[in-house]
Amino acid sequence: MAKSSTEQIELSGKLAGLRGAMRSRPKYEIIKEFLIEELSSGNYQPGQALPSENMLIDRLGVARNTVRNAIDELVKEGYVRRVHGKGNFFTKNPNSSKEEQLAVLSLLLPEISHGIYPVLAKGFDHCAGLKRHQVLLCNTDFNISKQGDIILQMLDKNVSGVAMVPALKPQTPAYHAAQLQRHNIPVVFCHRPVAGVSAPLITWDAAEVAKLAGRTLVENGHKRIAYFARTRYSLTAVHENALRQTLGDCGLELPAKNIFYGNGPGEGPDYQLQKRMDALKPMVGGADPITSIFCNDDEEAELVQFALKELGLRIPEDVSLIGFGDRHARNGVFLDRLTSVTIDEYELGGRAAKVLDEMRTGQRPLDSDEVIYKPLALYQGKTVAQI
Repeated sequence: MAKSSTEQIELSGKLAGLRGAMRSRPKYEIIKEFLIEELSSGNYQPGQALPSENMLIDRLGVARNTVRNAIDELVKEGYVRRVHGKGNFFTKNPNSSKEEQLAVLSLLLPEISHGIYPVLAKGFDHCAGLKRHQVLLCNTDFNISKQGDIILQMLDKNVSGVAMVPALKPQTPAYHAAQLQRHNIPVVFCHRPVAGVSAPLITWDAAEVAKLAGRTLVENGHKRIAYFARTRYSLTAVHENALRQTLGDCGLELPAKNIFYGNGPGEGPDYQLQKRMDALKPMVGGADPITSIFCNDDEEAELVQFALKELGLRIPEDVSLIGFGDRHARNGVFLDRLTSVTIDEYELGGRAAKVLDEMRTGQRPLDSDEVIYKPLALYQGKTVAQI
């Protein structure tokens, strides 16, 4: 692992010779060559920050303008990139060839055949392919141990970057991503972050998903609204709170009796269906039956649809339904008809590949904590009735 900036400057062992060379040559040229040599020798990696101007001034005993002139030259030659408000970062290694080496970018997904994940993978693969990078697609099966094993394999293969949708239960530990970063492998999170890790996150505004769904239902006359989610975690908790706030702003309530959380992946299909039927029976019966349901994703909406049909209820005549899913994956009778808040997962996956490439080439810091929000839209299906 590369040393910190302070260690690098203090341990270089070249400072005495450097000061001597400054007596016969322009100081900024000597500093520029010194920094390039530090990069060439492996003391720095592309994407790593240079020492601060103040540190260079203090260690080398030169004026601020001299340091800035040296860095200006490095910027012009493509070795350094300035990031406003954050500092200067190395962008390439002088030992590498001008022709970009083949990179292998890895994408870790909880599943690869259902929901929004296949579209994300297609977008990632397409964008990586534009740069002639190979893609290693890995399925973690929502299993934290399997995810850890895959990360060890990525370290062994020395991949050029890892994008991941972190496993949920239990929560992904920080050391999963930190191990990659300690080996100078860029990490990008998709959908959700990992607590304690500074890495770019490409996601959407989860609160706005619930607000848009809630507003759509209220505008269509619905007052008794339920929320269904496959499992309880940070994102679905945001949904619940935002939906409750949106309804409250309209003088409505989201009582606990109208909220359902499943146990997540691993439940058998018959068990999942029965659980939703059991939850729906009291909600649709009685004096004040619900008239609509917001589901945390389209897969949950499909399960709820089956449960409603088993109970003899029609959509949207008896109960309206709104989900959340990918903008492009509206294939099949159900998804084509389902009204949903949507995100462009293809573009999200492509952006993840692009950000990884920026990090591996030094255009973006390895510890960037930028959050990139992708826009939401409403797909007007046929499952929300006006009442």
